[in-house]
Amino acid sequence: MPLEQARVNLPSLISIRVRIDKEPDQAGQLKALFDRKQGETGVRLKLEKPKDFTLHLDVPARVLPDKEFKAEIERICGPESIEVLAS
Repeated sequence: MPLEQARVNLPSLISIRVRIDKEPDQAGQLKALFDRKQGETGVRLKLEKPKDFTLHLDVPARVLPDKEFKAEIERICGPESIEVLAS
């Protein structure tokens, strides 16, 4: 199969767990990543403050959740912080 015909199935919605007590500039880093990796996948943020609250927030950004995107999310938010919600 020619490379231009190969298709990768990407999810239609992902969730990113963001611990709000972890790093002060997570929001800025996430926005820069979303701007750089624009695509068709919707994003839901799961904002957590352990033992206090969890808030789910759909954001207007649409991203391309490829391997580079996943690696950057894990660098910013920690391991296993990205989850596929819908394919």
